[in-house]
Amino acid sequence: MSIQQQQRQAPINAGDDEKKEYTCSVWSAFDKMQLCYTVIPQVKHYYRYGTFRDCSEARADFNFCLKMKGKNRVEAERMIKEREETRYDKKVNERPSRDIWELRTEPPRDFPPA
Repeated sequence: MSIQQQQRQAPINAGDDEKKEYTCSVWSAFDKMQLCYTVIPQVKHYYRYGTFRDCSEARADFNFCLKMKGKNRVEAERMIKEREETRYDKKVNERPSRDIWELRTEPPRDFPPA
């Protein structure tokens, strides 16, 4: 396996899986969604980027948490775990900086500078 392929694989610690409880708080998701839609963050985003902030992800998280309330606990935990793993994998593997940095196998030729 090449170094780049190793970098693209998200590190997963099997021991953490057993300890972590996968839950989804409707109130927390609602607070995040509400904060996204408030005036100050929207104005700040418009000032910085020229567009209003997209809150569709916060809305989707809120709707997902609402749906989990109708599921049994085991199924809800499984779905939440899958969603978090997908989100983590996307966060790690789809970063813009992944294409910029190259992993070195040895230090630069003139290192350390004399």
